[in-house]
Amino acid sequence: PLGLASPGIEIATSPNPMSTSGSNILRYHVAAPSVVKIMLYDASGKPLKVLVNKKVEAGTYTTRWNANGMANGSYFISGNKDGGSKQTITVVKE
Repeated sequence: PLGLASPGIEIATSPNPMSTSGSNILRYHVAAPSVVKIMLYDASGKPLKVLVNKKVEAGTYTTRWNANGMANGSYFISGNKDGGSKQTITVVKE
């Protein structure tokens, strides 16, 4: 679950692991108006896709990313708020 009391950015994803043909729901929360940037990286750290890059009001948001055509394995989702507070999570595609 999202820790709604955090001063930074909180990210959660489901399902994890995800199926080969599925998409993934990404939820993120910020406690104050912020510029949020969330990136998808491969296991070697190579950036693959910008999932979110926008200014948002305080609150919880969702976005979807489609993993069709991506290889099975581990990926990293890294988010930051105002270029500072950062969280990275791992998502596995089976």
